[in-house]
Amino acid sequence: MNNVLKVVQSKDTTSAQQKQSPRTMIVGSKSTVGKIVASEASVAFNKSWHVFVGKLGKDVDEERLKDHLQDNGITVTEIRKLKATQPWQEKSSAFRVSVALACQDDIMNPDVWPENVKVRDWFFKPKN
Repeated sequence: MNNVLKVVQSKDTTSAQQKQSPRTMIVGSKSTVGKIVASEASVAFNKSWHVFVGKLGKDVDEERLKDHLQDNGITVTEIRKLKATQPWQEKSSAFRVSVALACQDDIMNPDVWPENVKVRDWFFKPKN
C-alpha cells in the first residue's frame, strides 16, 4: 500500500499528516466457499440505514416507535432517543433510528408517519 506524506501549513507551525490511498474492496459472489455458507457470512456483515426522526410527542419512547415501525413492515435494528440540548427541543421527542438496508425506502414513505413528523437521513460528523 502506498502512503503519501502531505505537509500542512498552519499559522505558526508546519505539521505532517499522513494520507492513505483508497483501499480496494471486493464482495463475494459464491453461495458456498469451502465450509462457509453465504447465510453464515452475511450475519457478520449486517448493513443498516440510519435516519433522524423528530417532532414526535414528548411521551413517545423507543418501544412505541419500534412497535409503530414494525407494524408498518420495517425491520428495526436500533432506536436511540436523543436528549434535548436546547429549550426548544424539550417540546417534542427526537430519535436516531437504524433499520435494515432493505427498509430504506419504506422508512422514508410519508404514509408511514403522522402529520408534521420530520424524517431525514442521519448526518454523521466527519472524524478528524
